[in-house]
Amino acid sequence: PFILKAGKDGIWFTDQVHRAIGHLDPRSGAVVEYAIPSREKPYFIQLAPDGSQWFTVTAGVGRLAPDGSITEWTVRLEHPDDHLEQLSLDRHGNVWFVERNYAGAGAKGTNKVRRLNPGTNVIGTYLVPTEGGTPSGVIANADGTVWVSEYYGNALALLDPGVAPHTDGTVTPATHDAKQQAATVTRTVTARASATCTPATPSSTAVKPSVTRGWIEYPLPVANANAEDMRVDSQGRVWFEQDAGFIGMLDPKARLITEYTITPPDSGYYNIALQQRACLLWFTEAGGSGATTTSIANLDIGR
Repeated sequence: PFILKAGKDGIWFTDQVHRAIGHLDPRSGAVVEYAIPSREKPYFIQLAPDGSQWFTVTAGVGRLAPDGSITEWTVRLEHPDDHLEQLSLDRHGNVWFVERNYAGAGAKGTNKVRRLNPGTNVIGTYLVPTEGGTPSGVIANADGTVWVSEYYGNALALLDPGVAPHTDGTVTPATHDAKQQAATVTRTVTARASATCTPATPSSTAVKPSVTRGWIEYPLPVANANAEDMRVDSQGRVWFEQDAGFIGMLDPKARLITEYTITPPDSGYYNIALQQRACLLWFTEAGGSGATTTSIANLDIGR
C-alpha cells in the first residue's frame, strides 16, 4: 500500500505493486482489490461523499464507482518523467490534481494544476506563478480557492480559479468493470511503541506574498524546503510538511510562517494528517533521506 484514507466503510488504499485500489475491513480482515484497467500505477486517493474513490495514476485520474466500475481520464504530461500525484475534491464535485517530477525548477520542472469536471469531461489547466515551481500538494477550499505547494518553487500559492488565466480541454474517459481479487489478512500486534516527548521550539518569519492575476504566492523562509503535503485547519491556517526536515504553518491573515524542526534530522519524506478536535498534527517519517529508524509523531498545534 502506498497512500490510504479512512472511510465509514473501512480503509481504502492504493496498491502500486498490484496496480489496484484496495479496501480493508478492519473488523474482519477482509481485503478486496480492484485492478485498474489501464494497469497504471496509482498514487494518491481521495474518498468522495457519493461512496466513490478518486485516485491519480502516472498520466491520469480515475474513479472507482460503488458498482465496481472504474472510469479513467488520461492527460498529456509536460515531460516524459512527470507523474500526477496529489488530488483534492472541491464542493462542486470537481477534482483538482497536480503534476510533478524531480528535475528541479526552471524549464525542466512542472507547472500544471488541473481541474476535472467529471460531468462535462472538461479539464481546466492553470500554471503556477514560478516557472518550473513543481506543484506537488493541492487542497481545494470551501470558498472555491485552492492551495498549491510548489516543491521547487519554495512557496505555497493560493489560486483563485475564477480570476487566474487557464485553458480548457475535453477528455473522453474510458469506463470498464474492475476485476476483483479478495483475500483475508490476520491482524498482528508486533510490539507496543513507547512514546517520547521532545520540546518543539518554533521560529516565526514574516512573509511578503507576491500577487499575480489569480494567484497569491507565499515564499518559504527555509531555502530548498521542498514543501508538499498540506492540511488546512478551522482557522484557515495552512499546515505543511517540508522534506528538508520541518513542519510549517502559514497564517495567511497575519502573513506569518511558523516552523518546527523535525528530529532526528534527515528522517525522510513526510505525510501529515490533522486531528482537528485533539489539536494534533500527525506525521510519518518515510526514511527517504537515508534514515535507518523512522517514527510516527505528532505536534500539538494549540487551540
